[in-house]
Amino acid sequence: APTVHSWYGMLMSRIPGTSLAAIGKRLFFDQGLFAPLFTPTFISMLTVLEHLSSPLDQVVEKEGVNNNDSNNHNNSDLLTHLKDRLKNDAPDAILVGWSIWVPSMAVMFAFVPGKFQVLYSNGVGFV
Repeated sequence: APTVHSWYGMLMSRIPGTSLAAIGKRLFFDQGLFAPLFTPTFISMLTVLEHLSSPLDQVVEKEGVNNNDSNNHNNSDLLTHLKDRLKNDAPDAILVGWSIWVPSMAVMFAFVPGKFQVLYSNGVGFV
């Protein structure tokens, strides 16, 4: 939420107003620049966290097996899995996200006061 709060605050201060031009510019920067960077970052962090808490790693730790070969194999698996997810999942996530976020952000930029924008976007994301 701090990143989004700062981002929306910057957008509203640099592109003020509720004219169609201002809303369009904020939508362009939000969905054309921020979303395509944020989505792969989110997918990457999620993939790393899933890898760190995978059941296989927990079994290896419990059995005391912790050699460099298994660590290198796990890191290689993580990198392969990460590349696959970014290649296969990120483009679809961005496209689907646009179908939800462009209309909802247009409403937000037009009608929702700045202090409630993060709450609004979190509500949309929850639904």
